[in-house]
Amino acid sequence: MNPSMKALVLVVEDNEDIRNIITTCLRRNGYAVVEASDGQAAIETLSDITPNLILLDVLLPRLDGIEVLKRLREEQASRDIPVVMMSAVLQTRDLKTETAKFNVASFIQKPFQMRTLLAQVESAYQSRPLPTLPLPVSTSDSAQPQRKRRLQMVQKEFTPRGTLDELPVPLLLHTIFAEQKTGRLQICADIVEKTIFFQNGLPVYAESSIPEETLGSHLLKQNRISRDQHQRALEEMTNSGRHFGEILLKLGFLGPHELFAELEAHLTEKVITAFGWFKGSYSFTEGNDWKDGIIVAKMKPGRILITGVQRFWNARAVQERLSISKTSRTFPLGDAPYSEEQLGLSTREMRIQQMVRRGLSVGEVVRDVSDPDWVLATLYAMYIMGSVGFLLVGDRLNAPMPPPSVTSGLFATKREKDTCVKTLLAEYVKYRTADYFKLLGVARDATDEEIKQAFEARQQRYHPDMLVGVDAGHVHDKIEELYVRIHNAFQTLADPETRRRYIADLDEKMTDIPQIAPSKMYRSVTIPSKSEQEVTFEAGLSLLRNGEYKQARESFLRAYDINGNPQYRAYEVWAAFLAEPVNEKNATEQALLTLQKQHPEDALYPYILGNVALKQKNIKKAIAFYERAIRIDPQHIDSARQLRVLKMRQRSSEVSGLFDLFKKK
Repeated sequence: MNPSMKALVLVVEDNEDIRNIITTCLRRNGYAVVEASDGQAAIETLSDITPNLILLDVLLPRLDGIEVLKRLREEQASRDIPVVMMSAVLQTRDLKTETAKFNVASFIQKPFQMRTLLAQVESAYQSRPLPTLPLPVSTSDSAQPQRKRRLQMVQKEFTPRGTLDELPVPLLLHTIFAEQKTGRLQICADIVEKTIFFQNGLPVYAESSIPEETLGSHLLKQNRISRDQHQRALEEMTNSGRHFGEILLKLGFLGPHELFAELEAHLTEKVITAFGWFKGSYSFTEGNDWKDGIIVAKMKPGRILITGVQRFWNARAVQERLSISKTSRTFPLGDAPYSEEQLGLSTREMRIQQMVRRGLSVGEVVRDVSDPDWVLATLYAMYIMGSVGFLLVGDRLNAPMPPPSVTSGLFATKREKDTCVKTLLAEYVKYRTADYFKLLGVARDATDEEIKQAFEARQQRYHPDMLVGVDAGHVHDKIEELYVRIHNAFQTLADPETRRRYIADLDEKMTDIPQIAPSKMYRSVTIPSKSEQEVTFEAGLSLLRNGEYKQARESFLRAYDINGNPQYRAYEVWAAFLAEPVNEKNATEQALLTLQKQHPEDALYPYILGNVALKQKNIKKAIAFYERAIRIDPQHIDSARQLRVLKMRQRSSEVSGLFDLFKKK
């Protein structure tokens, strides 16, 4: 057998020396190998992967080999996997009788020669029956056999400008890589944009206008800095005008090498999240006039492409671009331009590569891996990169398409987008005041691992980066607030001492609630009804976020007439400007300047003035107003966010200047 066509083997052996010898030998002979050091670890590994063959020791800690074998045969996914058992007790124990009903392919007596083991593995693998799917039968009168058509990626003609409908982000990046272009790619989707810099086809730097994609946000998500450190660095950056990364070094929060590694990971993530943009436009400008302003980051183009497609392209999105059927057989292509280092394939991806080399159908690969979305996305990424082709037979995949994920970034219709918004807002209402245990969905006596897993699940669901395509004004702030609460909850509950104090505080609050009848209890904790002007004002905010500016203005006017709150007046002026920017320009600025003069301690008025200037594309003026708002209120989040975005657009990014620290003098 050609080594390039061999299988994925799970080696279960508790002796590390023996395990290393076996795995080294197998890999040298073309097998992909996954290791487990005990029986329980083997069962856990099998929940994530389905190997083609298992080398299983008998005497194992935690769970012995016979029990592992029993559990294998009880599960549909592992029932037919060939198992070769290894043992030093074959002569003193009748293992063949003990395992007679569990279909063991063969037994190997320890100690053994490696050529003996290889022969047993080869024989067991060769004897494994390959799953097959029947080809569709023609119903036409002629009943002619269906013709097979070879499908492989044809290099798209690259144009400097276009839409993401014509050339989606994965194809864009692959085309630039294949043609080894140098320049900058600007991608625009709705009101956000990204710029990716390329050197000889390799992505080397990235900028983003999304506030949540700053270096500070990245470091917070990775728990590399605390929220207090982040806030202190932001204040120092605002006061000094220096870049965020430089401030981190100055304050000693991160070391130079540590920071540079995080910068590379941060830049890579900026490129990957662009794969969630399905609608928009792009433009590419050739040249390297920017090369002196940055240090080249080490980004792996193949890894970026695979990860981006896997994360954002579900089965439906793939099938809109690639009409394959589950009877379509795969075949390898040998001229893909990506090196192994640029791909960085995981074990599961290498396994798909092996199945492609064996010519398995799409349906067989999906059935073997048991994750249709992930399999189709991986195959599509490999297809784009030119390493996989298909033999087309039959109809499109007839498996029902999964519904779009709430946070998948895929919104094919306005209804899907509206459903996403409603779901997120309902969950925000549910969790915004919940205690930290309810927020993470764990019990008070949860283990550290349970808390960590719950946190990671919540963090992924409410990650702000996944909200591209959702009206930022409508839901972004609330989800960001929830995201921060989730991080605070994890920091509190992950530490035993802070968790103990938190539980004590909760119990103390509970004792303060009067012990009265349930019906009265309900009334006693019911949120008081809002005043008429508050209800009217919040209705105006909702209309404003939905782009219904004239109706929003009417609501703000009614709220102002009822209460006379100058903030209501400011929002009314802002809504009037949005409804008719040309006609209301002078009146808007004059009215807001008057309000600012009357209430110099309120950051709202310079913030709205900054928004007006931004709409008029007067960036310098907008920055001045936002800075004034921050001077009034250093905690004014909206102004700080807008200021970061504008400064990133004016200059390379909040971290671009930091690269100068690493340049050779």
